[in-house]
Amino acid sequence: MIDSCAAGQAGIETCNGIDDDCDGQIDNGIAAVPTTCGVGACASTGSITCQGAQLVDSCTAGQAGVETCNGIDDDCDGQIDNG
Repeated sequence: MIDSCAAGQAGIETCNGIDDDCDGQIDNGIAAVPTTCGVGACASTGSITCQGAQLVDSCTAGQAGVETCNGIDDDCDGQIDNG
């Protein structure tokens, strides 16, 4: 644990492996941020969280399929019912 605290120097906690806010805990209280990834049928959601002093995005896009005439971007290329 890195102690960055000196009297009167408490700061805002950031995801960096340091106790920035001087409360005795490292990288605590950092809110998850919602994310999206992928397009069409591959669209998904996730969140960015602080893990091991690094910001990690849990969003994983789905697998592309064969394009069919159904009003959905099945092959995840950003175009609906093409090809």
